[in-house]
Amino acid sequence: VTGASILGDGKTLAVSYDTEADVIREKQAEIAAETERVVSEIITDDMSELEKEMAINQYLCDTAEYDTAALENAGENDVDEEFNDSFTPYGVLLNKTGVCSGYAGAFKLLAEEAGLECIVVTGYLDGELPHTWNKVKIDGEWQIVDSTNNDNELIFNALLNLPDTAADKVLVEDERYVLDSKLDSYQANTDEKEYYHINNRFYEQDQIAVPLTEELKEEGTAVLRTDYGLSDEQFTTIAQQTAERYGADELGGCYWMGVIYLTDEY
Repeated sequence: VTGASILGDGKTLAVSYDTEADVIREKQAEIAAETERVVSEIITDDMSELEKEMAINQYLCDTAEYDTAALENAGENDVDEEFNDSFTPYGVLLNKTGVCSGYAGAFKLLAEEAGLECIVVTGYLDGELPHTWNKVKIDGEWQIVDSTNNDNELIFNALLNLPDTAADKVLVEDERYVLDSKLDSYQANTDEKEYYHINNRFYEQDQIAVPLTEELKEEGTAVLRTDYGLSDEQFTTIAQQTAERYGADELGGCYWMGVIYLTDEY
């Protein structure tokens, strides 16, 4: 967008783009066709709303890559034309690369094509970095989905159906674009459908060392979740307890939002 103005009637907003109208229409048609194709491929009529949401998130994680070059370009100056698509669903759906706004826009289009109610949320990651994610209504309740950050090879799906009380630690909503009276309408109040909970991969801190050890023995790596507010000290304690059970002097690993990744290769 290069500019916007209100026309003489006071009711119409005219928006100017740096892309020609015919090019925009052509890309919109391609996006619509790809959205329909993807949904027909990954969604079936017998799926629950939760299964549809999970399938869409997984599809984006499997097929798209984050465009680091586009982000760096945006941080230096106005976005160069070669990176424009990465900030839209076109980049993620057609080019298979994009930044957070592309992921969130693509998720919304796919969700709505699949019959789900979905919105795009803007704000800041860790309260500092401009960021975009989604909220989607599942079985009458809003859920938080951040496919950009769920697309992580080590700590996957860390932000899939978190409640606001947990997500607020890292996803700070920009309230300037929503009426205060409407904010409560989009609250995410439960983690009953949170990814690690529904897959039986959530454990209390005093219990998680045992399943971490078992998974390490089977796979060589382990990814499980505990309390969202896990601290550095608590993570170190859990890693040490797991290493002792595993019979290793130490293990490699990291954690984020209570999701623990450990490996015997480091």
